[in-house]
Amino acid sequence: MYYSNIAKRPAGALRLGYTWDWRKPAKPDPDQIKEDHSPRQIIVEVSAETARLLAELATWCTEADQANKSCTSHGPLTVDGLVAMLVEDAAMVVSRPGSWEGANMAQVFASHGYQV
Repeated sequence: MYYSNIAKRPAGALRLGYTWDWRKPAKPDPDQIKEDHSPRQIIVEVSAETARLLAELATWCTEADQANKSCTSHGPLTVDGLVAMLVEDAAMVVSRPGSWEGANMAQVFASHGYQV
């Protein structure tokens, strides 16, 4: 389950149960369009075991960063940093579908049955 600040949800996103239903929004008035690039907060609930495993993975990633003399894309990772990196890569399925991040994340979704 996840939810975000309902006032900052994307135009056309309606909260239905535990999923977002995306509908084409009405065409906005160009004079009222203001791009808002401020950070958004997304809260995700996971099991205690998943949280423990993510912490272990973040530790492994930090060790790999140190072994590679900090030649990694995001440096040492915390659980928050790890999740943020994965969410950014998932967004690249839409924003940069031909990138290796977007293409690899599209494959992850495909392995779960979502052909995106």
